[in-house]
Amino acid sequence: MLALKSDIKYNERVKVEVYFMAKMGRPPAENPKMYKVTVRMSAPDYEKLMKYNEVTKQTITETMLEGFGLLMKKKSKKA
Repeated sequence: MLALKSDIKYNERVKVEVYFMAKMGRPPAENPKMYKVTVRMSAPDYEKLMKYNEVTKQTITETMLEGFGLLMKKKSKKA
């Protein structure tokens, strides 16, 4: 951890050094995902989705975004 020495304060009997710690945590995302979308599907479709994700090692979000990207490409070819 990085500590930055900022100030030295003196009490009546004790010298007290104050350090400010650097902020820790995840850096802000370049393109944050701010919107949440929910989808209702049948049990068989859900099972197919889970099997696909298991094989491709993708998350549900990655799969849905990939599918959306393919639809957008298909639509742009028609236009």
